[in-house]
Amino acid sequence: MDNIKPLEDIPPTRNALIMQWSVTGQMATLDSADWQWSLDMSQPNSGVACRYTCAQSRLMLGHLLKVNPIPGHACQIDDWFARGSDLMVRYGQSNADQFAFQLDYRAVPSADSSTGQFLSPGKQSCGLDIWLSVQTQLLDSYPTLELSNQVSDSQWKAFDGDGLAIDGDASLVHNAVGMLTCQSQRGSIAILIHPSDQPQTELLTGEGITRLRLFGNFMEKGVIRRARVRCLVCREQLDARTIQQVYEDFADSPLPLTT
Repeated sequence: MDNIKPLEDIPPTRNALIMQWSVTGQMATLDSADWQWSLDMSQPNSGVACRYTCAQSRLMLGHLLKVNPIPGHACQIDDWFARGSDLMVRYGQSNADQFAFQLDYRAVPSADSSTGQFLSPGKQSCGLDIWLSVQTQLLDSYPTLELSNQVSDSQWKAFDGDGLAIDGDASLVHNAVGMLTCQSQRGSIAILIHPSDQPQTELLTGEGITRLRLFGNFMEKGVIRRARVRCLVCREQLDARTIQQVYEDFADSPLPLTT
């Protein structure tokens, strides 16, 4: 997976698709070309339901980017807003909580703005970024967020930032994880961890569960920690070359103007 050139840039067209979140009650939905992302903002541990909507029946790919705060958290929504393809949800720190956390969901810009496809033409694909941040009002705490994905009939594989496979047969904690991938009959999924955030990310494996643990170190009042994860979904099988291309593009992507 070395020496891979970046994906070729495709110039935008005037028929660029407009993506924006729609919110009804606690439910937020983002339609992107042939894909739909939906989530219950009051239940971050339920994740984002990803559906392929081009098929005659709305094909459910899985529940992705499930966020579980550790220790337990009331997950009371303190504030939220939706602006275009950005959705921010902040969960306040109640008297029983050790920290507050915020989730920012952002549609990944398409490689082809006329079709909304994230990959080059011929790939039915879409991408969603999630920014995770934690903050505490306590003088001594260890805020932790665990990120997991639920996809039926699939097996996850883990790689480091150089594309080298990480053995996940035993119940172990692995450092420097760069990406998770899975292939199923319904499609392919890649979960990418930005290189700058890998030092504060651990891979937990065992008992048929693969999840990412973010943060977890000592943190005091006034400090904010953030991490960025990208989720790519595709109806076709993703080979190692394509995944590495996407990872390098993510690693080189600029920080957003707002967080």
